[in-house]
Amino acid sequence: MPLAASVELDANTQALLMHGEDYAEFHAAFTEKRPPKWRGR
Repeated sequence: MPLAASVELDANTQALLMHGEDYAEFHAAFTEKRPPKWRGR
């Protein structure tokens, strides 16, 4: 896979993951200094 395509795929994947419930839970848990409660979403 060419580098440009790989970088684009990575950026798109990260953008999708940043909209999930687990991403919001990560930030809440980090801010509150507690373990995260993952839901797999």
